[in-house]
Amino acid sequence: MNGGAHARTGERLGPYLLGHLDPEERAEVEAHLRECPVCREELEGLRAAHRALRAAAALRPPSGVRERLPGGRGRGLLLRPALAAALLVVLVAGGVLYAALHRPDTAEAMTATLSPTRLAPEARGELRMEEAGSNMRVRLEVSGLPPLGRGEYYEVWFVRDGQRISCGGFTVDEAGRASVVMNAPKAAYGYRRVGITREHSPGDPRPSRERVLHGWLHET
Repeated sequence: MNGGAHARTGERLGPYLLGHLDPEERAEVEAHLRECPVCREELEGLRAAHRALRAAAALRPPSGVRERLPGGRGRGLLLRPALAAALLVVLVAGGVLYAALHRPDTAEAMTATLSPTRLAPEARGELRMEEAGSNMRVRLEVSGLPPLGRGEYYEVWFVRDGQRISCGGFTVDEAGRASVVMNAPKAAYGYRRVGITREHSPGDPRPSRERVLHGWLHET
């Protein structure tokens, strides 16, 4: 599971909820949802917002307000159903609703000093994560990592309560160094444990057992 899959699914959750995806896009979203509890939670948030908008469409203003609305007493709702549906489309299409539901409690950056494991005793790393629009920007500096074989790569993971979010993969130079900038979904803000694994199977959504660096995010 990688950050790109999370980003694509996050952009499509609104259209998916409203039935605006073509069959191929819908199948891709549903396949990701089966594997990703984070995106399932985000979808439930959008469903709750949709229900709230539909409920708001049925509300009538107090009688004193109705009398001052165009058309007089008994006419004009605070939010007509068609307008509520249109508003949801605009919010989702623009990413506003998604960002509001997943905005961190604070915009402060978080950093982690990454410690080595027995598989990479010379490795060191520093990670910084900060808000960047609708995503989180991750800056990573590592050194001393073992050289990679053909087709291998390192992958960054955020972990909480047994659940993981991938931030993407990277490679290192001959000295085991890398300096990369990646994007993570906004939900990664709540995942304070960081791990880096050595991977051999591109496309496998599960991390390997070869963890080479680990640490904890702290607010700065």
